[in-house]
Amino acid sequence: MKTLIFILLFMLTSYNKADGQLSQTPIIDGDIYIYEFAIKRPGRANLGFIIVDRDSYQDISFDVYFSKGKISKVNRTISPVYSDNNVADKLGNFYYSSDDFIKKRRLIPDNIYKMIYSSFLEMTNKERLKILNKLSK
Repeated sequence: MKTLIFILLFMLTSYNKADGQLSQTPIIDGDIYIYEFAIKRPGRANLGFIIVDRDSYQDISFDVYFSKGKISKVNRTISPVYSDNNVADKLGNFYYSSDDFIKKRRLIPDNIYKMIYSSFLEMTNKERLKILNKLSK
């Protein structure tokens, strides 16, 4: 039993260290695409950004928690920078440029985006990323 508790504590400590290292990962410059997932848990929305610079890309995802018409918490996860010759294959139909995101039928309701920031839907992806980065701190 003591061994099991020790292993669990070690895993939790290791996870927190890895999470802290990822949050210090620098964000690369490049073209920014947004993606979203349909809300599966009440009070929680998931969206993120892919930043592409030539043959490198980086994923930044956000868990947005909300209740009573307000954002209560935003968690951010920044992936390391990946180099891959097939970056275009990863973009597929799930990632949207600033203009495409405004035009498409979104999976997350507009009122959730307006909770994040009143003009969130009129911004560029770069501005959206900055807003969510500020909220996650």
